[in-house]
Amino acid sequence: MKSMKREAVGYLLPGLAGTVLFYVFPFVGGLYYAMRSDTFPPKFVGFANIAAVLQNAVFRTALWNTIAFSLVCAPIAVLLALVLACIFRSASAASRRIRAAMLVSYILPTAATISVWKILFGYNSAAAALVSHFANQRMDLLQSEWQMIPIIFLYLWRNAGFFSVLLIAAMQLIHQELYDFAEMEGASALQKHWHVTMPLISPTIIIVFIFSWTGTLKIFKEVYALSGGYPAMNVYTLQHYINNHLAKLNYATVTSASYIFAGILALVFGIIYRLENAAHDFTAN
Repeated sequence: MKSMKREAVGYLLPGLAGTVLFYVFPFVGGLYYAMRSDTFPPKFVGFANIAAVLQNAVFRTALWNTIAFSLVCAPIAVLLALVLACIFRSASAASRRIRAAMLVSYILPTAATISVWKILFGYNSAAAALVSHFANQRMDLLQSEWQMIPIIFLYLWRNAGFFSVLLIAAMQLIHQELYDFAEMEGASALQKHWHVTMPLISPTIIIVFIFSWTGTLKIFKEVYALSGGYPAMNVYTLQHYINNHLAKLNYATVTSASYIFAGILALVFGIIYRLENAAHDFTAN
């Protein structure tokens, strides 16, 4: 047993060392910049930088955009994945091929996806022409206040298929006898899905929601590739704010904004952790 533990520690040490070196140390070391001014020589200002960032209107807009995007896209992606999982959960050859096809969008390089999206929603696209017809002015959906719509479609297209495959894997672990027993009791297909499938896959749904929610926080890469560092204001996220100040070497602002966002993430993950424990307790009973 002791030899197995030593082997396990040996396997874990490289990853743990990388985490400490590249994540923990920089996170703690950022306090030096967060509590000092950007002047030369730097002066100790305590929490003044954090207070200044919280009072900044652009930061509040970026933070609200980030939260709003996650609140809209994460639940929709999970619901869409549930629908796809219910449709393609069978073990038939056709369903297996469709499940494999749904993973293509998740593994495609970002550059390829962005190129397709520029064709679909760019200035000369059919979608832009349709919106321009109703708006009575020519517009580029990727460079206007309408940019949020292509970004939402992009996120759902890239992630819903992968999430549905995770849910299908959880559904296939449910014993068929449970459905047979429910059918003997007179349960309809909808009742079987609601009272058998949903409770048993609820832990997986929470995990998928975590993946979905954290994925919305990483949409910056796609938005930056489409519109650069200064997109339409309704898709200007916290990552844009941090990246733009980092380019200007405003380390106090960057670290202060990062710590504020880290506190919000810790709070949200604490809530999700409680929900996950409640789901495990529910399925155990």
